[in-house]
Amino acid sequence: MSDLVKKCGGRCHVVDNKYWKIKQQDEYRSNQFQVAELLNTIEEIVMENNGGYYTNEMLQTVEREIQKEEECIRLSSGNMTQEEIRQQAKSRVLEKHISQFRAWGPVQPSKNYSASQGPDVTETRRIVLLGKTGSGKSSLANTIFGEKVFTVNHTFNSETKECQAETRSVNRRSITLIDTPGFFDTDMSEENLKPEMVKCITECAPGPHAFLIVLKVEKFTEQEKAVIRKICEYFSEEALKYAAVVFTHGEQLPEGMTIEECVSHNKCLSDLVKKCGGRCHVIDNKYWDNNKPGEYRSNHLQVAKLRNTIDKMLQNNGGCYTNEMLQIVERMKNKHGKSSVSNLLKRLAGITTGVLLGALLGVVKNINSVVTALMKMPDAATVIVERVTTRAERGHRIGQLEADKAGSVWEAVENTAKSVWKEYQNDKKYQ
Repeated sequence: MSDLVKKCGGRCHVVDNKYWKIKQQDEYRSNQFQVAELLNTIEEIVMENNGGYYTNEMLQTVEREIQKEEECIRLSSGNMTQEEIRQQAKSRVLEKHISQFRAWGPVQPSKNYSASQGPDVTETRRIVLLGKTGSGKSSLANTIFGEKVFTVNHTFNSETKECQAETRSVNRRSITLIDTPGFFDTDMSEENLKPEMVKCITECAPGPHAFLIVLKVEKFTEQEKAVIRKICEYFSEEALKYAAVVFTHGEQLPEGMTIEECVSHNKCLSDLVKKCGGRCHVIDNKYWDNNKPGEYRSNHLQVAKLRNTIDKMLQNNGGCYTNEMLQIVERMKNKHGKSSVSNLLKRLAGITTGVLLGALLGVVKNINSVVTALMKMPDAATVIVERVTTRAERGHRIGQLEADKAGSVWEAVENTAKSVWKEYQNDKKYQ
């Protein structure tokens, strides 16, 4: 037994599924304590293996087969989500291998195995960076990617003014980072923010896997408190399950102090972190890049911890955050492209940036406002299929008819688009 534990790096734990469920006086003989220790050990294993997982030639071959099936299903999937496509592809590959087992007997395992990161087998993870202007969102994005992708300006007035989305492979895991302008700024104009809010919604549909709320390690003025109050106002309880707070300018931390200790001294910050499930991290985009990887004040360590936090959120939540508006936007985007959907959202009457932001972050009344506004747009089809036909009056008329018959927003939009396209095709026959 001792030899086995040694071969496993000394990692061993004990539970009792019958007697240790009830809290014991002896903490060691408690499943709650032992499971927490086990989860910590698993996190350490992942970090020691550079955030990767065990794989071998056989597993990689099966993954390639699943990916091929995904491509075939995607071509005829209609409105299937990536998760549904993935599940169906797995079922097909499993059925094929079961048939092979019956015909040929069991497949011999490959001897060419190794512990490696392996290829990314999950969908691209969409991560939205939110915070006030100058908080260091663009620099954080570059630190996560490990390269300069987002433009960083060092003057306050020239910080990010446009929503920017970029995708890179990080530890062989596909990640899309969506850098946003200061949606929570108290002095940003509606005219400038609304187009960027629309772009953010379009880019992250059908929903982000994580929201990173970016703040600076600094003395908190009334302005910072106002930003945090605004964040708490807009984030729904559901969206906060997918949120983590990331502090930049970590060099401002007092020597020997962790970010958790720093947060505990500020009630406003402490309340926000608690609402985010206690998830908080700290980096320094300027001074911590060259520190030793194992040190607390090291971007290498802190980014690895942040990735693990996002992985754990994804596991706990079972997928990305979404809501009715984001699902509608995703289906429209798949059918008609990003630009058409963006044009439609920009034209929604009476829908302000605040309403769009609240809808993105799960405020029910705001979601309902956007959905209701969509239903009141009888000319929605004209916007959606504007690259197909410029006959606005016809689109308007058809849109009214389909909206009356439809049972949902998407049904009205989809049926209108089909009707306009059909008339357009009929017209072409006689031209």
